[in-house]
Amino acid sequence: MSHTRLTHHLLNSSTDIFVAVWGNGGRADGYARSGSTPGTSTYAESANGLDWAITVNTRDWAPYTTADDPFTTFINNAVAPFLGNNPTV
Repeated sequence: MSHTRLTHHLLNSSTDIFVAVWGNGGRADGYARSGSTPGTSTYAESANGLDWAITVNTRDWAPYTTADDPFTTFINNAVAPFLGNNPTV
């Protein structure tokens, strides 16, 4: 399907389309996924009715242990609390 047809379908659909952030099927609260490709670190999550993602333009962090992963620490200590304290409508 071309992007033009897909956009038309999404804008004129009588039903909402939600897809899972992880795996196949519809969205499900509590699911998340992290990953990287050369040059980026990415995290996506479905939580409390909100789907969000963040991409950082590096995956070359200073040496760390698994427990001290700086990207995961940032997600857990900054992004998730911000979203939790600022609900969307």
